[in-house]
Amino acid sequence: MAKPNPSKPFVLHQGSCHCKAVQFEFDAPSDLVQTKCNCSICRMKGNVHTIVPKSRFRLLQGQDMLTLYTFNTHTAHHLFCKRCGVQSFYSPRSSPEVGYAITVGCVDPTTITSITTENSMPNSTDSKPLVLHHGSCHCKAVEFEFEAPSDLVQTECNCSICTMKGNIHTIVHKSHFKMLQGEDILTLYTFHTHKSQHLFCKRCGVQAFFIPRLDPDAYAVTVACVDPDTITSVKTETFDGKNWN
Repeated sequence: MAKPNPSKPFVLHQGSCHCKAVQFEFDAPSDLVQTKCNCSICRMKGNVHTIVPKSRFRLLQGQDMLTLYTFNTHTAHHLFCKRCGVQSFYSPRSSPEVGYAITVGCVDPTTITSITTENSMPNSTDSKPLVLHHGSCHCKAVEFEFEAPSDLVQTECNCSICTMKGNIHTIVHKSHFKMLQGEDILTLYTFHTHKSQHLFCKRCGVQAFFIPRLDPDAYAVTVACVDPDTITSVKTETFDGKNWN
């Protein structure tokens, strides 16, 4: 896990969740080192973070807007905004008393000069015929299935909320998607045109799928929330959602 470099000068960084209900600041170098973790919940949430000592982190507002989710050893404290679902920081299991894991996508980019990513995960390059995929949020309250090729194409979007959530998704037409359980535990968050319907589990905060503004007749399914047993390869494409009208 990436640790801050004490030999480099610090700047004051500011960050927030997407709806700005949760806001914070921290002292760290301007060239950040972030870690891409392959644990179950970091994969589902697309979490890529930098570690900041607790002494250099200050929560400015939004304590009452944070939902806590724990699992397994219950040592890591996963915190997400109950309104927009963004996990802007959490207390990691590796250093619960030492620091916070800050989602770099939630930090104001004007104070960042460079970002180095450690522990990137490789993708497989095999392929298989059409299969029935199963998926869920982290706590399994939300479960779904969909039909798609075994070699999936996922999109990495740079719009504001996809950047904050680390959302990388594959598009599935509604006719090929089936909700199995958990509709009553989904929280809906919208903004701007209110056409995109961002849905996340109110228990664990994972956004397993959402309805994109680009195609309201489809679901954008988070590939990391899909059972990997039916996936043989994943190809990643980029989409400039930040500048898309």
